[in-house]
Amino acid sequence: MLFLCVAPGTTAPLPAAQGSWDNETLTYDGSGLGLMEVPDDIPVEVVFIDLSDNNIENITSWTFLKYENCSVLELSSNKLSVLEENAFNGLASLKTLSLNSNNIDRLQEGTFRGLGSVDSLNLISNQIESIEADAFFGLSNLAELNLQGQGLTGAGIESGAFNGLSSLKTLALNSNNIGRLNKDTFLGLGSVTDLNLGRNDIQTLKSGSFEGLSSLPKLDLSYQALTQLPRNTFTGLNALTDLDLEGNKIPTIQENTFDGLNSLLYLNLQTDVRTMELGSLNGMGKLRTLLMGGNSLKEFKPQFFSPTGVSDKLALDVRSTNPFNCGDCLCWLTVKTANGEITDIDGGSNLDKICNVPSSCDYASAEDCDGLDHERVCDDDDDGDSGVHVDPSALLITTAVLLLLTRLW
Repeated sequence: MLFLCVAPGTTAPLPAAQGSWDNETLTYDGSGLGLMEVPDDIPVEVVFIDLSDNNIENITSWTFLKYENCSVLELSSNKLSVLEENAFNGLASLKTLSLNSNNIDRLQEGTFRGLGSVDSLNLISNQIESIEADAFFGLSNLAELNLQGQGLTGAGIESGAFNGLSSLKTLALNSNNIGRLNKDTFLGLGSVTDLNLGRNDIQTLKSGSFEGLSSLPKLDLSYQALTQLPRNTFTGLNALTDLDLEGNKIPTIQENTFDGLNSLLYLNLQTDVRTMELGSLNGMGKLRTLLMGGNSLKEFKPQFFSPTGVSDKLALDVRSTNPFNCGDCLCWLTVKTANGEITDIDGGSNLDKICNVPSSCDYASAEDCDGLDHERVCDDDDDGDSGVHVDPSALLITTAVLLLLTRLW
């Protein structure tokens, strides 16, 4: 009889080329062996199980039953397609579960039951088209959920899909086929602080689409396929400070679209805007940066804001293609702060390309326009209109940017 003695801290091969065992780190490495199923001779004291890059197609409720000390389970790059109910039964100490690059096409209720210690779940690059209600129930300590690169659509995320994820901080839904967000998609995710929706094709948002995300500080909806923003779209985003909508095609901003965003500091509205309703920027009393370049606006009025709801430190960027007429350009020059200081607004260094300013208005300074009706400065407005008459104290804005008006060629 042959006895194999292995000194502590060394790595020993397991029978039949079934992987290797590190006695010091309590790690089983069975990666890249072409395994068709999970070996049943993995030492029960294992802490780290690596079964990546194999051909495993199925796991059952008893596959991992005896590995109660395991804290990391790596099953990426296998051929798993269906995860049975209670598939990870017995893994009471599990912290990290990696299932990326498999063939999983749906997540059903009960799949992750018993995994109350897991804080990271990776499902990148599967083929998940639907997530049932309560699919993640049992993952009460989950902090990070990565669902990047699936075939997910908005309809595929059932109401209550994220139930039970009260500890979730990071949710990645980028690189899917999400075309719409339903009103109750994110209910129960009050702890999420990082939501990635990039590289989708979101066309429709409903009022209250983001209800439940009460702790979210940043929302990136840039370069989707949005064509409208319903009133109260962003209800419930009480902690939101940054909102990026650049690269969409939203011709009209409706009244009260951003109502409730009381903490917003940064708004990128470079979205091919052509018209804005009065009160369209209501409710953003703390706003510091507003990007409006690259739109097709012919007017931009203080009445778009709540008269008393605008920060006195707001910085505006109206560069690029906005074809402002004379009155609208000077509208920005005649607004004043509460202490009477004249504002300077950033219109870029090539304002002749974006402002239809008649020659008599060239190089007009803020002081020249202080308190004057626009026709007194722009008496040869191209369209014959006397200009927009704006109360200079209606909007409270201060910026540190110098406005240069150059001649329209």
